[in-house]
Amino acid sequence: MRLHRGQTSSIWVEGLEPRRLLAGDGLSGAYYDNPDFTNLKLTRIDSEINFQWGTSSPDPSIANTHYSVSWTGAVQATRSEMHTFFVRSDDGVRLWVDNQLIINNWVGQAPTEFSGQIALRAGQKYAIKLEYYQGTGGSAAELRWSSPSMPKQLISQSQLFSTLGVDNRGSILQEVWTNVNGGTIANLTGNASYPNRPSFRQLLTTLEVYQSDWADSHGSRVRGYLVPKFSGNYTFAVAGNDNVELWLSTDANPNNKTRLAYTQGPTGVREWGKFSTQTSTPLTLLAGQRY
Repeated sequence: MRLHRGQTSSIWVEGLEPRRLLAGDGLSGAYYDNPDFTNLKLTRIDSEINFQWGTSSPDPSIANTHYSVSWTGAVQATRSEMHTFFVRSDDGVRLWVDNQLIINNWVGQAPTEFSGQIALRAGQKYAIKLEYYQGTGGSAAELRWSSPSMPKQLISQSQLFSTLGVDNRGSILQEVWTNVNGGTIANLTGNASYPNRPSFRQLLTTLEVYQSDWADSHGSRVRGYLVPKFSGNYTFAVAGNDNVELWLSTDANPNNKTRLAYTQGPTGVREWGKFSTQTSTPLTLLAGQRY
């Protein structure tokens, strides 16, 4: 799958079985007496990330200036929707959800709120990491979220887990090229750095990408293997901004790929019906076969 100035793309929606959501215990916090995550002083489980330390210290073992904190664990969504994460911090902050960096503001600042978006599925636990550093002056770190059906609120302890547990999902490689001028797939594939010199790479666990903090003029390629659980006829659809193409091989050989679906211009998030070319014809796939 290739995207230009891609914000969102998807080829499938997974049905989720009903399940009971177990209460969480919070995130694991590692507190360092330096702003570069050295000189570990304290580890503890924080039920929520809602700290306004001001000019005080998080703990007597840590000075009230020039320290850092790394919170790690998992967050569990209660809705299958696009989620917006908000971090209010004083000073620098970085947030990863499902191993995707969605907030990156690693500078000294007065209390400021930043946001990033990612699609989540109800009941699924996602790895989360929040890094924070304090320089001088006041200090604060707060973590909130919202979705179309959920008002903005602190992420409560019930949805935070200090350990992720076993993640048995597959992954797929995303490669991103910056400084790609134009608005078509041809502008990406014709770029001098394509395909061997991407600006960066990351692994995804779902065929959906939403990055609200990326600049314009970039392109992306997402590639890997699809292995159906069941034999049957499958229909694929894509959406994205600006242009998206979906290619799939008839077997495990990438040279046998054909274009199944594509957009003819920008679409909205998960807007599957704007162009007739966005949806493929039914395709027969076999369980356990790599495509």
